[in-house]
Amino acid sequence: MAKRAWTKQAVANDLGISSSKANRKQAHKHRISFLAPLTQVAKHNWRAFYQTLLGQIRKPFSTLLISGIIGIAMALPCGLYLLVINLQAIEDQWPHEPQLTLFTHKKVSYFEAQNLAKKINNLPGVKSIKVLSPGSAMEEYRHIVGLGKNELLPEQKLLPSILIIAFDSQSIKPDMIKRVKEKIEHLGQTESVHLDQTAVEKLYKLIEIGERSILVIGTIFAVGVLLIVGGTIRLEIQSKHNEILVIKLIGGTNAYVRRPFLYSGFWHGIFGGLLAWLLTLTAVMFLSNPVADFAQLSNKIFNLVTLDMQSTGILIGSSALLGLLGSWFSVGRHLAKVEP
Repeated sequence: MAKRAWTKQAVANDLGISSSKANRKQAHKHRISFLAPLTQVAKHNWRAFYQTLLGQIRKPFSTLLISGIIGIAMALPCGLYLLVINLQAIEDQWPHEPQLTLFTHKKVSYFEAQNLAKKINNLPGVKSIKVLSPGSAMEEYRHIVGLGKNELLPEQKLLPSILIIAFDSQSIKPDMIKRVKEKIEHLGQTESVHLDQTAVEKLYKLIEIGERSILVIGTIFAVGVLLIVGGTIRLEIQSKHNEILVIKLIGGTNAYVRRPFLYSGFWHGIFGGLLAWLLTLTAVMFLSNPVADFAQLSNKIFNLVTLDMQSTGILIGSSALLGLLGSWFSVGRHLAKVEP
């Protein structure tokens, strides 16, 4: 019997059957033992993920209160961002060309003023130049102040030749205009050169201030969200102090205890981001009709720009990230103090 078994084993070994089966069984056991911890971690993450969500739903008042604070904190910089975007849209629709107004010396003739205009026309960024003779300039002045043709002006009101220099708004910036103004002043024959500060230029500065304000206010409120979530998680850790002690006594690790609190902060951020999006959308809808009526009075068609899909995703994602970071810092600080 033993000989027969040995013979079968020998044949099997010769054919390589039993060794391959043994190797497959051993590899399968090794694979199971390798995947088991990962499977357990995945299961616990999923359990913590939906249980914290259910916990938020079971406490609607507390969830709404915390998410409302986060939502307001996120909605303010988001609203400022929309304000800047809409101001940029207004600037794009507003036809404007930067201008310089040049007054020549009274002794400069109209012919000399035309030669001066030819020199200025070669400067970078200059689109066109309109030369007004003293007579044409006087007619425009009479029209502005409302004087009749027969009314005489005092000697000090007599005007010289005037050059109106228009720049290409697409290729020139305010700094370049100032450099061109300095070059014109060095050409001579000029009494004064005035840079027309239009409403559009003031709007451009206002947009620049708004862009920097977004960074400052956004940073301040981001820190505020971190503190709000951190304080909330700290209270949750204190309320579950005994439960955490029991889990650690039976062998639970800090990572195991930490996960539900991290997901809790994550959900606070998600709900806060959704509420911020809702508040922003409501504000845009509330203001859209008055803005459209105002644009119609100016013979313009303008609709307020709201958040697109990408901006909405960034808003909700950044809110969730802030909630996750706030809970991470709070758990890392306070969980280590809970020891059996």
